[in-house]
Amino acid sequence: MNGFDFIAEMLSSLIVDQALPNANHRTALYFIGTMLKQRGLDIDAVRHAHAIREYFRDSKHTLEKARKDYKSQHLELTRRFLAEVLGSAQSGRLGRILAYSLMNSFAASSKDISFLTGPAMEDE
Repeated sequence: MNGFDFIAEMLSSLIVDQALPNANHRTALYFIGTMLKQRGLDIDAVRHAHAIREYFRDSKHTLEKARKDYKSQHLELTRRFLAEVLGSAQSGRLGRILAYSLMNSFAASSKDISFLTGPAMEDE
């Protein structure tokens, strides 16, 4: 799996599975955008505002239909969206970043916020 596929699957899963409690599409996109910035890639929200609104609308429509294959449909929608907003140069660069490199980056970042879910929180 390359980096582009990893990011597409992560964004789609965050939205479809609602993996971020009390979160929404913007939160999931911001989360992924933060990971991409760590690798020198950027989703220009101002320049791609229309594409982002369309993605959110189409994503919600896909989820509302909830057909048997809605997860694969949502993943394909997410791949098209990311290819559009990242452009061919950034998409190609992301494709060359190995998924485990992104996962390691994510794991390192999550240590910074481990206090939110660590043993200290269980004592309260």
